[in-house]
Amino acid sequence: MRSLENIDSSINDLISYLADIQNEDGSFDMFYSQPYYHPEKSWMKYPAPVVYNTAQTLIPLLNINTESLKTVFDKAESNLIQASLGEKLWTFAPISKDYIIPYDTDSTSLASFVLSKRGHSIDNKEFLNSLINSNNHYPFYIRTKGIQLPLLVKLKLNWHNHKMKRSRTLLNDDMRFSDYEFASSCVNLLYLGKCAENEKVWNQINKEINEFTVEQVYYIDLIRSFYMYTRLIRHWKYDGVLISKTIADSYFELLRQQLEDSIDSFSQLLVLISMLHLNRDLDCYEKLIDDCFIAIDNGKFRDSNSFFSSNKNTDCQPGTDLPNTYFGSPAITCSLYIEFLNLYRKKMFGSYYGE
Repeated sequence: MRSLENIDSSINDLISYLADIQNEDGSFDMFYSQPYYHPEKSWMKYPAPVVYNTAQTLIPLLNINTESLKTVFDKAESNLIQASLGEKLWTFAPISKDYIIPYDTDSTSLASFVLSKRGHSIDNKEFLNSLINSNNHYPFYIRTKGIQLPLLVKLKLNWHNHKMKRSRTLLNDDMRFSDYEFASSCVNLLYLGKCAENEKVWNQINKEINEFTVEQVYYIDLIRSFYMYTRLIRHWKYDGVLISKTIADSYFELLRQQLEDSIDSFSQLLVLISMLHLNRDLDCYEKLIDDCFIAIDNGKFRDSNSFFSSNKNTDCQPGTDLPNTYFGSPAITCSLYIEFLNLYRKKMFGSYYGE
């Protein structure tokens, strides 16, 4: 077991790295990989700041209270507010004028969650809950005319969706307004919590987790979907939505089998964090823990890793069912390694870093 001093030193080093790679405007660079079309280029820098990337980077850091992170959060908060549509909605940055992305519930919920936790008043929960579809999930993309939105925001949203008719994202069938999935609903519920309006979504994700019917559209595999679910459960410990030990055991066996087919240290990291989210006994996972610490020692926290992807149903590598594009960033990777270190510190030594 690593000492408290060693863990704190690693957390401090990773926070320093994260501060170093933050852009002056408060954002963090997003990267993408296209193994079929650009195998020689590996990870390429996305051409515009991505709200999803910045917000996702910040979430694992919310329970760390240090001066070194205050500046990071202050800069990022300004960026998130500036990138919003009236501090109500957010979207993934477009690649070009003819490749526009709709406003989406993932970016909106992640940015809203971070800003709310930092003391900002974000009034969009009623609107987001009005979007729940007939499958009892939140749609990925926001197409509605926005009855619950202020007039100016509604007009801008309608104009944006009008321009979408000419966007290559729709014309090429890279995405669909009807897209939804388990992990995305977990992202939305992380922000929205539980209320009468979305109880059916909670019931649906419980049904899917207990019946082992979790499917992926943008979140690649079960490892990433289960991370999103355990993060949600750790944050909202509601009666009736906690996963049973028997079901959790079955999932960790499935995840262990997936890890045996891969040497992906990032997937190992996500499985280990999921265990910590559920406060699992780690005695049988000493090698996994050691591998994670070794990855940190070897600087793996600086790598881009696949966190989500293009639509697995429509935007695939030719002749395969593999996504055409993978998205990730050193910022997301680093923040998740910090999350592991901080949760491990809490479990083994009883407090978070900075407490």
